[in-house]
Amino acid sequence: MKEYADTAAKAKPHSFQVGDTVLVRQKHVNKLSSPYNKHPYAIVKIKGSMITYGKKRNQLHNKKQLAVQENHYHHTSTRSCSRPF
Repeated sequence: MKEYADTAAKAKPHSFQVGDTVLVRQKHVNKLSSPYNKHPYAIVKIKGSMITYGKKRNQLHNKKQLAVQENHYHHTSTRSCSRPF
């Protein structure tokens, strides 16, 4: 039964492998929008017909987040507040 359905639908096995870079289809917003997301994704895991991917970006686009330091600045003005702007 499955073989007949696959033959009728002209189905063939995918050629994706873990580590391949792919473009992911995105929603059609208007006629000028691209059918695919412009950022490439790397395939992380394949299980049957399900493909798990993550965004693959150059290290220059990433920045390590440092601990946030609280700054306690006291703003003092030398300007006279008696005259409006």
